[in-house]
Parts: sequence; C-alpha cells; structure tokens
Amino acid sequence: MTSVTTAHAPRPLSVRPAPAVPLLQRHPRVVDVAVAAAHLLPTAAGSAHLLVTGEVESWRAWVGLALTAVVTALLLMRRARPLTVLGAVTGLGLVQGLSTGQLITPALPVLLYTVGTRMGPGPALGALGAVAGISAAGLTVVDVTLGLGTIGGLRSALVITVTVLPLATLLGALVGLRRRYVLALVERAEQAEREQEQRARLARADERNRVSREIHDIVGHTLTAIVNLSDGVDTSLTHTPDQARQGVRTINTIAREALDDTRAVLGSLRSDDATRPRTPEGDRGWLSHPLDTARAAGLSVECTEVGESSSAGGSVLASAQRILQEAVTNTLRHAEAATGIDVRITHTQGGMEIHVRDDGRSPRPDVGDPGHGLLGIQERAAHHHGRAVAGPATGGGWYVHVELHSAESAEAEP
Repeated sequence: MTSVTTAHAPRPLSVRPAPAVPLLQRHPRVVDVAVAAAHLLPTAAGSAHLLVTGEVESWRAWVGLALTAVVTALLLMRRARPLTVLGAVTGLGLVQGLSTGQLITPALPVLLYTVGTRMGPGPALGALGAVAGISAAGLTVVDVTLGLGTIGGLRSALVITVTVLPLATLLGALVGLRRRYVLALVERAEQAEREQEQRARLARADERNRVSREIHDIVGHTLTAIVNLSDGVDTSLTHTPDQARQGVRTINTIAREALDDTRAVLGSLRSDDATRPRTPEGDRGWLSHPLDTARAAGLSVECTEVGESSSAGGSVLASAQRILQEAVTNTLRHAEAATGIDVRITHTQGGMEIHVRDDGRSPRPDVGDPGHGLLGIQERAAHHHGRAVAGPATGGGWYVHVELHSAESAEAEP
C-alpha cells in the first residue's frame, strides 16, 4: 500500500487568556522579584526599627536583617523548588524567632500558596501541617519558655497560623487545580486539532491515490487498446476495408467510454455532495466491456462465470471492471505473442473472485517493482477487504488472481 508522509507540524492552538494574566505568564521573573521586594522592604524595615529603637539587642536585630536577606533570596527560587524553599524558610523562621522573637515570617503564606499551585492539594496540605506543627512548637519555645515575645505577639502568630496559612494553602490548591484543568482543556483541543489535520492529510493523500489510480486505469487501458486497434486498422485498411471500418468504430466507442469515465472522475472532484460516489459505479455490463476490448484487439477470450452477481454492490462491480481492464491491458502491452486470455469469475456472497491468465511469453514486471497497474489492483482489492496476487503461471503465461468482498460480507466473516 502507499505510505503517507507526515507534513509540517500542526500549528498550536492559540488560547487567549484573561486580560490581566498575560503579563504574569510572560514575565514570571518580574513577578518573583516583586514578591521578594514586597517581603524584603517591610521585614527589613521592622528589623531596622528594632535596631534603632534598641528594643532588642543589636546582634539580634542584625541577625534578623541577615535572615531577611536570605529568605528574600530563597523566594526567587520558589517556583523551581517550592518544598525545599519552604522547608528552608521554616527553619530560618525558627532561628529568627530565637533571635528576635518573631517566628512567623511573611514568606510562609507565599510559599504555601506556591506549593499548592505547583504541586497540588495533597503536598500542599502536608506542607501546611508540617509548617503549622513546627510553628506551634517554635511559638511555645520562643514566647513561653524563653520569654522573647509578648502575649500580643503570640496571639498574632497563632491567628496567622490558624487563618492566613490555611487560606493561602487553599487558595494555591484551587488556583493550581484550575490551571491544570485549563491546561488539560487546551491540550485536548490541540490534540483534536492535530488529529483533524492528520485526518485531512490522509484524506487528501487517499484522494490523490484514488484519482491517480482511476486516471491510470482509464487512460492506460484506453490508449493501449487504441494503439493495438489502430495497428490492426492500418494493416487491414487496404485488403479488408470493412474490418478496418469496424476497428475505427471500436476505437471511437472505446474513446467515448473513456471520455465519459474521465468526466465522471473529474466531476467527483468538483462536487460538494458527500453522497455522490467518488468512483464511477459499475453496471451489469462490467464484464463485457473489457472482454470486448480484448476481442477487438485480436485476442481469443475464454470466459467462465459461476454464480449470480446480484449480491455484489456497484462499487465492487466497478473495481472488478477496472481490475479486469488492467489485466487485459497488461496482456496487450507486455505479453509477447499472446493469442488469448482465460477469465474465470466466481461470485460469492457479497463479493467475487477474478482469475485472469494469458498465454504470452514475455517477462513481466518484477515482483519487487510491480508497477502502477499491479499496485492499483492491490489497492482496489485491499479497499474491498480482499487480496490480489500476480505472477508467472505454471506452464507459461501470466496470471492475476483477485478476491473482492463488500463491506457487509467482510463484517459478517468471523
């Protein structure tokens, strides 16, 4: 069968996001810097205030400033390693609590939100539980055991732990679910578009093969018959003019039939009617047309037909006629000293078997390079769920054997 080569990669489906989203999606580093700056400025200002007012020892304030700078730097890596950054910031928060009494860093809600958006609800809830447990233990140590904090600070930290952190985690998980849902929809739409374009490419390739096969069979068979008949007319024109006139009439008939078939094939390309047959439908005279051509070209024809053809559809009859035409054409074109052909047609339930043999002596197309005609026979047989074989016949000559089945009979077979 003819292989189809995939063309250029399909164009990705364009999805227009909400108006405020493109800037955030196109410039994630700008957003990360803005978040880091939003954390650095107020936190550093608080530590500087403690340093200036002397509410805590100066070294504690300097430690707070240093930790603020480290946490700010870690925030720039939150997208790549959200859980690692969250764990590091939680640990640094304990150090900050031991130094300044401020355990809950403003970066924790941001990091929990990031874990929710990028890793899903499960890891986000687990991270929330770990952070809440570590923060509660740290608050107990800092504010109660060491006495570094105040009752107001403890209450504020507890409020942040039980309200802000869960809300940030929930919001991040919901946003992440929505993003993954939208991404799945986009991927599904892109996949559907790729499949549609692939189907269109395959349909175009199949249509090209169909038209090429039909034109080859019509033109090849007609020209071969005309050449052979015109040679006979030229030979008999002087001695047997009546036979020559009959040959000219036969050439005229063959040419007109070929012209009608060509118009039918080309008309199917211009028609937008999906119900119109893409190939000419065969009629009950499908068998006589190619055999009459063979007889007119000087071949003796022996034809045996077994069974009734009423169960075969029009498309099966049309393919059978084209196959028989191609077999006759091959004999006229390639069979040296051929004097006759033997045709056996066996009608089956919803299909038929065609066996054609000639008595020529010339070599035929190599099996590895069957040519367009034999390839067309194989394609027609495959289209009707059958098979086709051709080769040298035992005792001389060349044979073609084809099996054709209608779609209904092929589905009924086990």
